[in-house]
Amino acid sequence: MVTSDGGTQFTSHVFQNLSTEYGFRHRITDPHTPSSNGAAERAVRTAKWLLRQRDPHLALLNYRATPVEATGQSPARLLFGREIQTRLPRPRVVECQDSTLDAARRRDGEKKELQRRSFNKHHGARDLPPLRPGDVVRVRTRIDPDWRERVTVRERIGRRSYVVDNNRHTVRRNRGALRLSPEIEPPTGSSDLPVPLSVRPSPGVPESVRPSPGVPVGVSVRPSPTVSMPRPAISPPGQTSEPCPSAAASPSRTRSGRLYGSRS
Repeated sequence: MVTSDGGTQFTSHVFQNLSTEYGFRHRITDPHTPSSNGAAERAVRTAKWLLRQRDPHLALLNYRATPVEATGQSPARLLFGREIQTRLPRPRVVECQDSTLDAARRRDGEKKELQRRSFNKHHGARDLPPLRPGDVVRVRTRIDPDWRERVTVRERIGRRSYVVDNNRHTVRRNRGALRLSPEIEPPTGSSDLPVPLSVRPSPGVPESVRPSPGVPVGVSVRPSPTVSMPRPAISPPGQTSEPCPSAAASPSRTRSGRLYGSRS
């Protein structure tokens, strides 16, 4: 089986004919989910590390001759059925019965199952409930990480893969990027909102005596008296308002003997 991220070089007719001719299956991972293609991501990381060495060919030779922890055997032995010669001295050992390809696959499966349990226990991962066709869900992507786009589930094509429709096009998404939408849309063409039971008018009651929204039935509400407040005088910009002297005010005399406040 060949697992890829669904690039155009893997979805072309040439690659499909190649898979049919050589008899291998091609599995495409979900978009925007690098964790579903962890083996390829780890292989790219290892290849970059090998290319940064002083002698990449010698580093690749040592990598192929080093036993893998999961299988207990080196990649060269799994490919050729024997160990390859390197610059490092290697003692001659007697081949055991457990060094077969089936045993390597069994040990690899046990190791992966142990890693899966350890990861789920450390991160608190759990299986999400499956979705059904027609469910309205919200989708999260790198461009929109706030679960704002609403889509409809069309079908389930894998263990964690779903085909969803957003009224523009059909895309494939992982179950971890889908969440059931709790909102319920009102029927199309109906704009009436439900009226609370406490404010529903009884049949035959005139409009003038029907209670206002938010007021329980049987409670009389008196209108509050209108209080008129005097409006303060507003002066034009740049001018200050001064109190006008009363007409009945009598003139006053200062210490120097002058009179002020009198009309001329």
